[in-house]
Amino acid sequence: MFVTRESSTASSSAASSSTTSMLMSSSSTPVLDSQAPKPRFTRRHKPTSTSGILTARYNRTRARRPTPPHRSLRRVHVKKVRPLEVISNLLRDHEEARLSRSAISWQLRTMAKDRSLYLPILVGQAVLRQLAKNPQNQLKWAASYLDTCDQFEKRVARLAHRGITTELLSHWVWILTVKDRDRRIRRCCLSPYKQTDNLLMYLLKMDDRDLAKETLVLLVDYLSKRHKQTNGERFHVQAPRFTYLALNLVKRSLAIWPLLLATLARLTAGYIKSIPRTASIDGDTHGYQVQCQIFNAVIQALGQEPRRGRQRAREWCWEAQKILLECSSTSEPQLIISRESYRSIRIVLLALPKTPMEAKVALRSSSNWPPYREEWDGTDELRNPEDDLSRASKAGILMHEAGYESSWIDEAMTSLGGSFPGRQPTVQTRTLEFKFKDDPEALWTARMLATRTAREAWRVFQTPPIPGLLPTSNVYAVMFAKLHALPVDMPGIVPGDTRRVFPAEDGNLSAYSISVLDPPTPKALYNRMLKQRLAPTGECLKLLIRTASSMREALRYFEDSPYSQYAPVLRKSLGVLSKMDWSDLSGSSFQELREMLHLIPGGVVVAWIIALCRFHKPRVSAIPSRLKNALFLAKLYHSGSSGSQKAETMFREIAKAIARGKLLPSTLGRLHNAGASLRVFLAVFSDFKSLERKSDEQMFKFFSVALRKSIYSFVFKRFYRPRSVSVLLSRDRGTTSGLLSRYAALLLDCRRGIVHEFNLLVQPPNLDATVCAGAQLRAEFPLWEAHTLFYYMRALAVLGNTEEMVRLVEWVFDSYERGDIFPKQLITPGNPHFRVFVDSLAYFDKISEKMIHGDIRKRLKDRLDFLQKERGCPWFIPEPKAGLRQVIVWDVACAETCSELTSGWTMPSSPQIIIHRGTRAKTWNNGYVIQNSLLEEY
Repeated sequence: MFVTRESSTASSSAASSSTTSMLMSSSSTPVLDSQAPKPRFTRRHKPTSTSGILTARYNRTRARRPTPPHRSLRRVHVKKVRPLEVISNLLRDHEEARLSRSAISWQLRTMAKDRSLYLPILVGQAVLRQLAKNPQNQLKWAASYLDTCDQFEKRVARLAHRGITTELLSHWVWILTVKDRDRRIRRCCLSPYKQTDNLLMYLLKMDDRDLAKETLVLLVDYLSKRHKQTNGERFHVQAPRFTYLALNLVKRSLAIWPLLLATLARLTAGYIKSIPRTASIDGDTHGYQVQCQIFNAVIQALGQEPRRGRQRAREWCWEAQKILLECSSTSEPQLIISRESYRSIRIVLLALPKTPMEAKVALRSSSNWPPYREEWDGTDELRNPEDDLSRASKAGILMHEAGYESSWIDEAMTSLGGSFPGRQPTVQTRTLEFKFKDDPEALWTARMLATRTAREAWRVFQTPPIPGLLPTSNVYAVMFAKLHALPVDMPGIVPGDTRRVFPAEDGNLSAYSISVLDPPTPKALYNRMLKQRLAPTGECLKLLIRTASSMREALRYFEDSPYSQYAPVLRKSLGVLSKMDWSDLSGSSFQELREMLHLIPGGVVVAWIIALCRFHKPRVSAIPSRLKNALFLAKLYHSGSSGSQKAETMFREIAKAIARGKLLPSTLGRLHNAGASLRVFLAVFSDFKSLERKSDEQMFKFFSVALRKSIYSFVFKRFYRPRSVSVLLSRDRGTTSGLLSRYAALLLDCRRGIVHEFNLLVQPPNLDATVCAGAQLRAEFPLWEAHTLFYYMRALAVLGNTEEMVRLVEWVFDSYERGDIFPKQLITPGNPHFRVFVDSLAYFDKISEKMIHGDIRKRLKDRLDFLQKERGCPWFIPEPKAGLRQVIVWDVACAETCSELTSGWTMPSSPQIIIHRGTRAKTWNNGYVIQNSLLEEY
């Protein structure tokens, strides 16, 4: 299917069908069933609908249709058995393979007995032949179903005209028998056989899990070298393969490494220009149409929702789309942009931060509704009307000029984009998670999102896009979000950049008018929803559970939903858990609860865990422990689904709750709550790493905060900020020494562990310099949030690890001097992340006066001066504010106390802490064993 301009007209046709009835005459003489004459044709019942008529006609036609004589049993086997998929399941880890062999044994027998020339069958039999030689794989029985080596070679020889040989099959077996998926793909990319392209495409299709960055770069290099256009003879063969590989790489790069999107866009642009426009297939397909097809396919793929890191990914998506749009504008004639491509561009633009001009328009909007722009000075009076339009609105105008009509989804984008010619103005709203659908509901929810206050959202809620249209669960969800949103409490926030609501302007309205305009309470709105006989589902149910005032109210919301039959598993998480509940979560005793839990949408389970963490109280008398129950629910969900993204979110929410002060009560006393919570946090961190996540900035940030607050609790007897450092330090020094001595091994191990995890987080991919130069890749600063750097530096300070603090600052300066790509928010003055970043430098400067030698401090200051003068670095060392100065006093006192009381500590000789990563175990140079049995003690 080739890209053409879409027509705005639609034709409708109506089909009418007539039916006849057969008159039945009854005789007065009874007739026995055996003597009754048999009709020649059996009449079917009259269909009651058009779909029934069509189904009846299809069944009669199918019954009269003879079976084609050329249909072979091979295609039936191919449909039921997918040989390479069976081999992929067979070559998993040993435990998973043993569990899956019983389910695929019949497929293995069917594949082994097949004697066709179907290439995947031959490849599967070659792999089975290789595995049957190994006695550990327990596949000796497969040899009895396989043919002999001579017979197999004769079958392969019949495919010699296609370039298939026994050497090629042996090479493919060598690729497939590797258990590591990254190594499989690397072997495919380095293969000298051109026929390996199909195998590579199949491996990428069957396994959509995250790949290593080195593998992604190797795939890009493979794509650039293997698919080069030298003539117009084979472009119709290479173009589909190139398109599939490019789209697959875009999808993976969105989740793993968005920096690679610009490289893929340049590669795609070069490939498009290399296609000759005069080439054709049977005089039908021209190169220009293929160019448009590839161009629009990649543009639309860049508008997909990334699985993680939406803010970071969207900026690189826009950079990649700009490269492709430049390729279109420089082509002659220009490439045709389809309507879906325009929508993809607008989705990306709506997710970007506002430009200075767009922020100026948002600030100058009137406080009334609709928010027309106000003229503040003479410059505003002389402005161009197009200056009020956002980039998303301008893209919508270009779509209209191209001849495409607007639909519901386009009108929703227009509402989120702000001002638009001929439309009522709204507030330009940054959207990262909006579900764009082509129905009136999308427009309704978009108009409610593009408001500043709950009063404005309620006004839009009462005016549906179609008169008489009833609100759905998603519409109620947006209204509930506005009612539960926190008010804006910081200056400088632009409307549309935050989920918080601005205060409503009452003006000269009377109290009665205000009561009429104000929205109802969340409880009244929910009762209105129930009166409409509308059950909470989807985002509405998640929001209601997250914002419930109690767990009993959250359970009521769940019981009102369509999933009320699965409520027993959630009631189990509200009760008291015994030690038996933690014995074997993957056993048969929890099979019913596990199956019931997986029938509930994962987002609802995440919302329930968030509610459990919110209502947790760190008291022994508070039975049951909400945080412990939340961890039980997350482990139960994880035990039945390996590598689930929802399980990652569950563990991340529990870790965030512990870092924010939700401590687990210890049976040893209140002073030991921090030690118990730190151990449980490491257990959660271990479970998170077992989901094959190599690094995660959010979890590392929570690790830094939890570790620092635990040391606060040991030194100051408080998990939060101490009231008075001098008073708290002079109270009971013996208790402090006893706590630090009790948890000495744990703290020393965490001191090494946090450095180890930071090195994993910022470790650059091991790339070949030649490949990077060909792909035009530059190093990227691995940290996205400035708070991660600040919290890590504070954790190092309270631990007394001054060497790592100096190394951290030098690493940041080295990255800027090398020319690494920094996030814009870290190098843009005025941005909140920029302020936190320079506060980190001020924190280091002040705390180094008491903890670091003067020569080192002078060398780092000179380094910063050099970067400012020679490289234009925007960073500086500001004078710390009062709050930061107090934080420095606390951290210095904590570090001095720890260094004084722990001067004689030594590491234990036996390894204890193990953090799992997938099927391998990474040690933190000896530490504590993190087991589920630890939770039974607390």
